[in-house]
Amino acid sequence: MKQTRSKIEKILQASIRFQKGNRRFIKTEISRICRLFNISRLPESLFTSDTCWLAGGSVLAWLSGGSIRGEADNHDRDFFFPTRQALLATLVTMLKQKFQIYRFHLRKRRFIKRTYIHAADIGISTIIPKMIVENPKFIHVLSRPDLVVVQLQSSTGIVYQLVAAYTGREPAGIIQQFDYSICQLAIDGKYLYAGPDTWHDIMHRKLRITHLKTNIQTAARCYKFMKMGYHPTGKTAAAVIKSILFLPVYICR
Repeated sequence: MKQTRSKIEKILQASIRFQKGNRRFIKTEISRICRLFNISRLPESLFTSDTCWLAGGSVLAWLSGGSIRGEADNHDRDFFFPTRQALLATLVTMLKQKFQIYRFHLRKRRFIKRTYIHAADIGISTIIPKMIVENPKFIHVLSRPDLVVVQLQSSTGIVYQLVAAYTGREPAGIIQQFDYSICQLAIDGKYLYAGPDTWHDIMHRKLRITHLKTNIQTAARCYKFMKMGYHPTGKTAAAVIKSILFLPVYICR
């Protein structure tokens, strides 16, 4: 723990602090983090750039040495984009590397089950990359205003989510919407971006709620991170318990 604290303190000393709206964020060169933590770059960083950002729990797992109690590959890899054109460019690149389109997530209203379109059902799961931009079925799905995620799978079964429904046009705008501070992490081709409390909470193994998502999802993630050794603050525990208590009865059946 002391070694981890020392490394994080060195990272904070070398980081750049900036402000977006009324919130402050921290960014650090990825090369510096790799040296201090003695870790290699994420394989998925090959896809990251100024217009493609990997964010969330998979970045936290990477900072923890590539695994968190052996559960690293249970994390979806979530990529975010400032435009749908950027998403499409990354999608084509991934298809060339033998990733398979699995399904599309459509936006759901609160308490309504998520809607999916399975790629196999509309005959586009095996489209070759050079034809995908010309396929009318795919273009129709990609242009839907309620499209949230294009989901792919690797040959080893790892899920990659290309997120088309975003609330920010840059990494800071994305991570400020994440529910826990320890997940407010994103990488582009050069920097790792973190929320104002992210490094502090990773160092002290604190679980701090920052943005309450759907009640069930946030509560489930709280339990998941507790199993990983993070301890919820009093406010976090109270918020999660309160959110569960006020769930509609039909959700709890």
